[in-house]
Amino acid sequence: MTDLNVNEILESYRGWLTGLAGAMTIDQELRQDVAQEGWIAMWKAIHTYDPDKGKLDWWLKYKAKGRMLQYFRYKYLRETAVEGGEAGDESVDAGMSFWIVRCFQ
Repeated sequence: MTDLNVNEILESYRGWLTGLAGAMTIDQELRQDVAQEGWIAMWKAIHTYDPDKGKLDWWLKYKAKGRMLQYFRYKYLRETAVEGGEAGDESVDAGMSFWIVRCFQ
């Protein structure tokens, strides 16, 4: 794949990334951070894609979603360790908790 093709492909997922990030948190700054993490994961994943193992769409979404959830998990664990208890409501909201429980079971 050329760099131009990669950029076009990844650009087509911007809405999906933004929507998923929005479903994960109501915090605007955190939403942007997690969408960026998903974007980076997709950019890295597209270069390792093997067509014999499945569709590109599935591969990119799988990698992005996994990285986005990992970002939340590490953020939550860091805040819990620093605060010595539950993470604050401003960064760990109900949407994120839902996704963590749903996707890591």
